[in-house]
This record gives sequence, C-alpha cells and structure tokens, in this order.
Amino acid sequence: KIMNNNEFGYENSYVSENEITAKKDNVKNKREKKSVSLGVLAVCLAVCLAVSGTAGYFGGFIAGNILDGYNNSDESGSGAVANSSGVTSKDDIITTSEVTEKTSTIADVVEKTADSVVVITTETVVNNNWYGNYVESGAGSGVIIEKSGYIVTCHHVIESATTVNVTLDNGSKYVAELIGSDKKTDLALLKIDASDLTVAVFGNSDNLRVGEETIVIGNPLGTLGGSVTNGIISALERKVTVDGSQMTLLQTNAEINPGNSGGAMFDKSGLLIGIVNAKNVDTDVEGLGFAIPANTVKTIISDLYEFGYVKGRPSLGISLLEISDSITAMRYGVSYLGVYVLGSSGELKAGDLIVAIDENENVSNLSAIATVLDGYNVGDKVELTVYRNKKYHTVTVSLTEETGSNGFQ
Repeated sequence: KIMNNNEFGYENSYVSENEITAKKDNVKNKREKKSVSLGVLAVCLAVCLAVSGTAGYFGGFIAGNILDGYNNSDESGSGAVANSSGVTSKDDIITTSEVTEKTSTIADVVEKTADSVVVITTETVVNNNWYGNYVESGAGSGVIIEKSGYIVTCHHVIESATTVNVTLDNGSKYVAELIGSDKKTDLALLKIDASDLTVAVFGNSDNLRVGEETIVIGNPLGTLGGSVTNGIISALERKVTVDGSQMTLLQTNAEINPGNSGGAMFDKSGLLIGIVNAKNVDTDVEGLGFAIPANTVKTIISDLYEFGYVKGRPSLGISLLEISDSITAMRYGVSYLGVYVLGSSGELKAGDLIVAIDENENVSNLSAIATVLDGYNVGDKVELTVYRNKKYHTVTVSLTEETGSNGFQ
C-alpha cells in the first residue's frame, strides 16, 4: 500500500512449498514481499587487525578476496571472482569499492557474477493443533561474500527455519550454519563448509545515482535459480515500512518475484550494490522492487560475524508477547490487545500489559516498542507504565543490549 509520496508499506513473505506451483501460474499477481542481505566487512576488518587469531585472519582474507576479485577482472568489465588474499587495511576495501568504473554488457556481468549467487531452501517444523507437527518448505536466494563459505541472505528467508540448505550455481549442495541474523535490517549471515568459492565484489552504494542500470540475480518462485532481470535505480533512500519496521532501501524497476529475496543486485560494472529484500505486491502496481544498500549490508554483517548480533541495540531485557487478535487473547486468557510481559523480572510481573514507555503510549505492538527504544542507548533508564490487576504501576527499567540468537530453532 502507498502510505505517502515517499513511503511504502508491505509485509514480507517467502516462498512456501504450497505456494510454488500457484505462483508459477500467476507470476504477475503474486509478487514477493520480503527482505535481505549483505556485505563484506570494512568495520570487521579494522577490528580484526587490532587483535590476533581467527577473526584477524578472516578480516584480511575477505579484504584480499574483494580487492583481488576486482583486479583479476578482464579488460571488458569488472570481475567478481576472487582468488587470493593479502589486503591488510580497511582502506583497501573502500578503494576497491570506489575504483574507476568499467562498463560491461549485461552478459559480461552475469558471466562474472552468477557463481556468487546461491539458491537457499529451508525446512521449518510447524506445530498445528489439527495436523500436529509437519515440515514446511521455503525458498530464497543468497550471495557468497567470502570464498570459504560465508553467505549473506535475508533474515526473513531463514527465520524460524530448522534446516537451511544451500545450492551453488554448479549444483553442489550444502547444509548451512547460521552465524547471526538481524530482523530489523532483514539480514542474516550463513556459513557452509566449502572453499575457493566465487565471491561478490562490493560496490559503494552511497555513490549510486537514480537512473543507473541494475542487474538482479536470484531464485524467483523458488525454482528458477540463477535467473537474471535488469532495470534501473528508481529511487535512493526510499523509506519503506516492512512488517511494521521502517527501512531505508534502494528502489528498482528490475523484475523481482517470490524467491528473489536474499539475492544480488549488481551495477553495470558487476559490483554488488544491494541485497534484494522486497517486492511491492499490490496487483495494480508494477516495477517496485527494493534492495538493502551494500553499505548497510557491510556494517550489519560485520557485527553478525564478530558477535552473532548487532551491537548497541537497546532492549528492555525481558521476554515479551504481542497479542494482536481476539483469538490469541482468549488463548492466553487476557482481556486486552497489546504487549505483555512473559516472565517476572524485578518489579515487573508475568502478565503485565505495557501501556507506556516514558509516557509514550505508542507501544501497542513489538515493532512500536522497538521504534521507541531506538531513541535510547544501552544503559539508559526508562519508566514503564504497566496495567496489572486493574491498576496502573510505574516501574523503572535499565536498558540492556539486545543480543538476539544465532542458531536455527
């Protein structure tokens, strides 16, 4: 839905097993809604060089891959194949992503980059009151960012998955490990046990201009891995609301379908400028695809690699439950919709309904609470107003750092 002149809203979705056949027969009307992935690690490299051990090796290793991937390209265009390491500073990555542009044909770009884009399939155990436990399948895309098997995809592609499988462009299959995932930016970092892989070379998304050519490679409909579409940059820094959270994304008119989430958006030089994460699904609207900018990807993936979560995010430090419909409310035996405290902690009691944070009453769902907390820092104190036993109570809470989780459930 169009919210205003510069803001869009939609909900994400991945391709489920039951939807694939129907989506193949109705490509136009059932477009992808989901979000995306990321890049390679200027910040991580700087940290890695300050310490010793595996992390330091990884930072230098990736940086070398990025620089050599560009330097080893032929004269007709910029390559995305990286074969060696050796870069030892953060500045080398920046220089690599800002090198003089070499114009290539679409075919040149695809030839050099296609091997860096992978097919992702997921298995999720679902519990249903009527049918019991069953396995639901999903599909998406991913991008290799380091030749030893680190892959960026979208959080929504792997969310709740019990198993994630990766298929390379050459048909090789692997079971992936989840290194870290971030719902807010819709990015996730995976690792497969492989070596000498083709990696995507990151570009500088801050230097993009409206009208520049884009080339998208991914797995539309969950069955057409390696598919290529092209278009232009339609808008920069587009404010888009995804599942209640606002993101700043690149807009493109390149054809994007369910299954493209987590795939790559390259520029005409073959540099990775974004991770595809969403498609506006209004049947009356065409040519509205979105991608997470490469520079955002680099920052988030750096933290996911080093910590398994994004540093500096404030949290209430308690488990919360969102009640958004009457059926769920009856299930939990509560009378009001909103966000409830799940477990007692200090002065907070299980069953408390959160009414306000520092008198801000826009806290009716988890996304709204996250937006409010964005205005604070870890360690700040906030006053929670909660409703308990027909009375209002005020409780002071110190904000902790949100650490998330880094494993398949």
